[in-house]
Amino acid sequence: MKKTIVLSLIAVLCLGLTSAAATVNLGNFEGTMDNWEMQSGATGTYSTFGATNGASSLEVVFPSSWKTVMKLNMLSQLDVMKTMEEFSLDLTTRNDNGQIPAWWLNVILIVNSETGGWQDMGDKYTAGVPWSPRTETLSWTIPQSIRDNFINNGAGGWAELFIVTNSGASGTLWVDNINATVPEPATLSVLGLGALALLKRRKA
Repeated sequence: MKKTIVLSLIAVLCLGLTSAAATVNLGNFEGTMDNWEMQSGATGTYSTFGATNGASSLEVVFPSSWKTVMKLNMLSQLDVMKTMEEFSLDLTTRNDNGQIPAWWLNVILIVNSETGGWQDMGDKYTAGVPWSPRTETLSWTIPQSIRDNFINNGAGGWAELFIVTNSGASGTLWVDNINATVPEPATLSVLGLGALALLKRRKA
């Protein structure tokens, strides 16, 4: 009876551990673009302003209207793309020097792949960009149905992430600490399963 209880507790522990999450950093901009590429005439330079993880952020100057401003080719990190449950970034905005003249800003995440096509993950609407600086974390949930689109991408496939801005005029913003949330490696779960096997062996 005691062995049965112990086995049940280990099984529950294993299930709990497999549900944990880990963070994979996709952009810190500490003197490198971290595989991000600027798009549509947008420019990116390193700045100490708006840094939330490390000493620098990426200062992004973007054209007016709806533009793709940053792209990350995820083929080299396809395992991250396949399991990414959430995507987030730290965004700093300000209007004390006319950085965003229209006083409003949309930030949009696009997931694109050979098998899944162009998928809009939704707008994060920043209404009333403040006069003084404001830093906020924007996050998007990546549905399982979207992640499933990357399962069949092999060596010849491709997968991309796009950050898109939409504003009534050109502007400047600061991006830092871009992260993907993925399931935690189940090392401890494996240890738990090992203990389970030993108990079974001892019982036999």
